[in-house]
Amino acid sequence: MGDLPLRHGTPRGASGHALSERGIAGIVSIEPGACPAASGDLKPYLKMPMMVLWGDYVDTSPRWAPRLKACREFAEAATPAGGRVQNIVLPELGIKGNSHMLMQDDNSLEPADRLLAWIDKNIGRGQG
Repeated sequence: MGDLPLRHGTPRGASGHALSERGIAGIVSIEPGACPAASGDLKPYLKMPMMVLWGDYVDTSPRWAPRLKACREFAEAATPAGGRVQNIVLPELGIKGNSHMLMQDDNSLEPADRLLAWIDKNIGRGQG
């Protein structure tokens, strides 16, 4: 997978300005600290598919529930504008019990399989 030009985390610079989408085939973000603001400049995020992956218990956590809500709002704003943003909440797919470190959990292959399937479907191998 080293040939896929994906970046980890939210695509924002230290100053909070959106980064250039040049050379980025897609964005995979696993339980990010933030998503771009739904009321902000969506243009950089409309040219590439984005997946935001969430583990279990996020919706009940005072720390993570607002982040999930903001990412859902971002997806709701970006999608009608032509964006392809997908929030994947594992418990909503029947995959339960994952912590914030979901790739280290006992069932880590299930989220990994979802992630790889999303990349294959939305980006493909070697594109970018």
